[in-house]
Amino acid sequence: MKNILSILILSLVAIGCVGGTPEEHFGKGVQAFQSGDTLNSIKEFSYAIRGNPGFADAYYNLGIIYSNPKYRGEAIRCFDSAIKYNPQYEAAYISLGQAYLNSDSLSRAVSAFKLGLANCSNPAVFYSNLGYCYLARTLPDSAIKYYNLAIGLDPGNADNYYNMAYGMTRAKDLNESLKNLRLAIKYNPRKIEAYYLLGSRLAAKNGRTKKETEEAIAALELFLRNGEGSMIQTDIAKKKLSLLKGKE
Repeated sequence: MKNILSILILSLVAIGCVGGTPEEHFGKGVQAFQSGDTLNSIKEFSYAIRGNPGFADAYYNLGIIYSNPKYRGEAIRCFDSAIKYNPQYEAAYISLGQAYLNSDSLSRAVSAFKLGLANCSNPAVFYSNLGYCYLARTLPDSAIKYYNLAIGLDPGNADNYYNMAYGMTRAKDLNESLKNLRLAIKYNPRKIEAYYLLGSRLAAKNGRTKKETEEAIAALELFLRNGEGSMIQTDIAKKKLSLLKGKE
């Protein structure tokens, strides 16, 4: 999902502020959000919609503000309205799909992403989100299918390689998952979670070669040096390193 702050700033720059118009209220909504005044932000975006019922950006920004479990239904209605008035609104399709997924409605999430795929000009982002839908619901074959489609259009996206590898938990997929983790690291050397997963899977591999043992040690040591892992991950990495070094 795009960062709301950057989206709001870009929208403000594109539309501009004119006194006494829906655009002025939109601009005030942006300013209120930036200052942390959520209530006034909602009020100003609502005024903008009252003055211009087809103001897609105002609906979208309201949807982002409402994107928490308590108000998720309202967020979905706002994203739907943004799409109604701008059928090519990529961010609205993505936010709508994610809202449905967070509501445990896989079928509606998939439908939202597929509708975005049909109406927008950046299919890679929708393939990636479809992959995540199936990954989140432990449907690896479908997840792999869509991540492969996303990678075909955006071969340098480290997140797609990592997410696909993450979902490859079956023994038959081990070598392919290792390949994807190496690619994730190649395209984003700062993707620390990829080092952890690569080292962990190599450490657990039966018939591991000496080179693979060295690779596992290097990956886990880099993960630990970074210091960003959870306590559980850190403890596991230390134990795996101890075992790996004891076998050299």
